[in-house]
Amino acid sequence: MSAAHPDPGAPTLRLSRRSLVTAAGALVVLGSGCTDRSASEEVLPDFLGTPAAAVVGGEPGRWAGRTLRVSAFGGQVEDALRSLVWEPFAGHTGCTIESVLGSFWTSATPIPAGVSAALAGAPAADLVLADPISAAAASTNGELATLPSDVASLGQIGRLGGSFAVPAFAYALVNARRRDAFPEAMTPASWADWWDGRRFPGGRSLGRGPTGTLEVALLADGVPAAELYPLALPRALAALDRIVSAIGKRWWTRGLEPVGWLGNGHADLASAWHHRVVAGQWDGLAVDLTWRDALLVVDQWVVPAATQEPEVAADLIKFASTPERQAALARETRLGPVVSDALRWIEPWLLPTIPTAPPHGERLVPLDPAWWASNRATAQAEFDRWFNSAAM
Repeated sequence: MSAAHPDPGAPTLRLSRRSLVTAAGALVVLGSGCTDRSASEEVLPDFLGTPAAAVVGGEPGRWAGRTLRVSAFGGQVEDALRSLVWEPFAGHTGCTIESVLGSFWTSATPIPAGVSAALAGAPAADLVLADPISAAAASTNGELATLPSDVASLGQIGRLGGSFAVPAFAYALVNARRRDAFPEAMTPASWADWWDGRRFPGGRSLGRGPTGTLEVALLADGVPAAELYPLALPRALAALDRIVSAIGKRWWTRGLEPVGWLGNGHADLASAWHHRVVAGQWDGLAVDLTWRDALLVVDQWVVPAATQEPEVAADLIKFASTPERQAALARETRLGPVVSDALRWIEPWLLPTIPTAPPHGERLVPLDPAWWASNRATAQAEFDRWFNSAAM
């Protein structure tokens, strides 16, 4: 898999609220220091134990007899959505939620042109969880329904603009490392450090795909974050030329690979999804990450134009965007809330693991979905040409 989207099928960190409380004394080591629950004895409301009606709102049973077909990415992210969002929503509103497709994004091919092409041959979906590039592409070609204004305005982080998509959750492609590979006083703090093989020797790992990999190459080459887009493809590939020998065969295609390679000593530095690194830490791996200039990616809720249940779909988006549900998903998966009020529902000792929590948010570089939607084919072709000549 390229760095376009985290691997939905690989294990994520799955800790229940009870296990989190049990493990509250454990340290969470995330580059900027250690935190533990003893630093704050604040007792947060147990919102997960309250009746669904308290956060769903509206008339109970109002969607009884209706079926909402939802397409998500499958794997444990979908499992978390099902238990924390879909089931309580269905229980209160009386609707049935049917999962019709694990994902309309695959690693074997470029991101599809749009939602309907991706869902060809599958049951039509009424609501789709889309990566932001596919959402941006689909929003320009008439494949998405216009959302009501009170729905389209939801989410403060990662909004694409317009009225076709609503942010669902955020994750970050981070500079990750094997903790025992470098002295504590001197660790790679930037992508420029990551690229510096003289100061920081060792094997590297990057995503085998243009999305994310081109961005970090340009950041390493000195391009300011504010000037990252449009991506300068020749400059990015030239930067990759300088590091390719240190990568060797360690081009990852699944989100779990780089963290596993760091944990077993197969690599010393890697680009990796933040929640994989956190999961590795909880599994006892000596891995760490740096938030500086991590690439922020925000998946989106979209409603295909051919939906049969636009009202139910809009209602579920509202529910999924409440601070309580956003916080619950973050606790379960470490995916970042896109609603700022959700952070107050998360224990302070867990906030260092969440990409959209302060101060991480100010350090991240947002992916530009619109640029990728317009330039994906060109970037993919240029990356493939370079990869086949330089990295094979």
